[in-house]
Amino acid sequence: LNVAAIATNPALAAGTVAGVAARAGSEKMAAQSVDAIRKALISGVAPANKKRFERELRTFLGLQAN
Repeated sequence: LNVAAIATNPALAAGTVAGVAARAGSEKMAAQSVDAIRKALISGVAPANKKRFERELRTFLGLQAN
């Protein structure tokens, strides 16, 4: 649809470019947020409690049965 819209009105190309740029930016922000959460979880748990914490986190996220 974008190709047809741009073919009939080239001014619509700006909207397509803006949408692609916004999506790329949001994907980058999401990846950075996940990485920041991962780092906070890794560094914020005492080594003695790490295995228990990881098991509870996996259960909470639904990655492992309780």
